[in-house]
Amino acid sequence: DTTENMKIRATGNVELTQNLVMASGKGIDFSATADGSDGDATMTSELLDDYEEGTWTAAATAGSGTITLVSGGDECTYVKIGNHVWLAGSLDPSSVSSPSGVLTIDNKPFDTTGGEGGHRGVGHCMIYGATATNGGHTAMVFEGYAPIRIEQTTDSANAEADLIDAGSEIRFHVDYQVP
Repeated sequence: DTTENMKIRATGNVELTQNLVMASGKGIDFSATADGSDGDATMTSELLDDYEEGTWTAAATAGSGTITLVSGGDECTYVKIGNHVWLAGSLDPSSVSSPSGVLTIDNKPFDTTGGEGGHRGVGHCMIYGATATNGGHTAMVFEGYAPIRIEQTTDSANAEADLIDAGSEIRFHVDYQVP
């Protein structure tokens, strides 16, 4: 086969006509750019060894009662680069049955572990068409706690699931680290 799939230019640039596939556990090594002199940062890695993007199916749950989502109104997106994860979604309830207590979003694609530290995450949340207003909301991820917990930003209390009805929409974005 005489098809040219890779070119190394006189400038040093490499051009590929296909994907660059890494062996398991390998990645792009940026150690040539190491510079730990700025601030008090402690570098832990300069190897980009993971990239992934896709969709996941969420569920909205309450401390008690139920929140049922429209079919297709439960698909969310994610991007994972290295050990950092970004999640986003817009959940569309089709019916509710006396939801109350803590409002959570379940089934996130990557769990956190460990104790206090950098495996927590925070993001934005809007409850569009809420049954009442009680201030803003924040999407929170805690280490060792599977769901995304929706919290009020006004008093650090959990958002009450009774804010959700069949006409509501839960829109969120959150980012966090995995070990």
